[in-house]
Amino acid sequence: MRRNKIYCTYCGEKNLASDLKCKKCHKKLNIKEHALLNYLKNHIKDDLKGNVEDNVKSILIIYIKSHLYGTILTCSLITTAISVIITSPIVNQGYIENVTKKPTIVQNYTYQGIGLSSSEVVDKYIEAIKNNKEEIYLGLQLDTFYPELESKLVDQTKDSPNHPFETYNQKHNLLDNKNILFKPSDITINTFSHDIRPNSDYNTYTYEATIKYCSYDNCSLPDGDSEFSESGNFRYSVYIQVIEVDGNFYIFGDVEAISMSVTEELGRKALFNLNGDIKNFSYSNAVRKFDACVNESSSHNSDCLNNAGLY
Repeated sequence: MRRNKIYCTYCGEKNLASDLKCKKCHKKLNIKEHALLNYLKNHIKDDLKGNVEDNVKSILIIYIKSHLYGTILTCSLITTAISVIITSPIVNQGYIENVTKKPTIVQNYTYQGIGLSSSEVVDKYIEAIKNNKEEIYLGLQLDTFYPELESKLVDQTKDSPNHPFETYNQKHNLLDNKNILFKPSDITINTFSHDIRPNSDYNTYTYEATIKYCSYDNCSLPDGDSEFSESGNFRYSVYIQVIEVDGNFYIFGDVEAISMSVTEELGRKALFNLNGDIKNFSYSNAVRKFDACVNESSSHNSDCLNNAGLY
């Protein structure tokens, strides 16, 4: 049976369920009245009851004041208690926004090439990647400061022959593979400048960075007489593009060299297969394995190369 009567929680008078206030004491009829607040309200000292408003915050503050007895209660306790009681019953009040792409973290970087020549910027960029100095290598990249210009220049040369000396490249091969390329302890890096430039209104330069890797991660091994001496090594080459904007030089991008010999390709394959850990690896042995997979007509046996980890 539907309940049509309600009793006042203050004076006990019986009222209709549709009534908003008690017909005897005229206080609000609320069957969900908080028992704790009723208790606090009923135990407030008489000389302070006139200051009570019929809300959670007022009741709590007056109750605390009536029990201080001259003692100072810290503001943090009062604030925390009010915050817990007031906010805990509130549900679904937050604002939720639907997003269509991954949020990005905006971070400001300072240009790191002030006063440096184009070749010095290249050297500093390589060293920063090698030593994992993010604020430096990002502080030398064009896309950190001029992303719109970078996109514009890439569009201008997108129909040019796909060659690092004629096409702007947004790749950062050194940075993307830094955990492999810079893992060996004994690395020798040489840079060479090329005069061929992409067609644009800006001065641009292309440098070839050549990184030398040695068998067993030891470039101090004595050279042998044989082509397959254990002191054998290989060189990994990267083309780095530099652009001058407002008198400063920036790294546009870098891409893996496309003119590797067969031996260099073998060394690259081995280096990446080993994730840069070449302490127990001999490039000469890799060349021997490759040669064993090549027949008299210079055709490669794919299964043999796969088994040797060279394909």
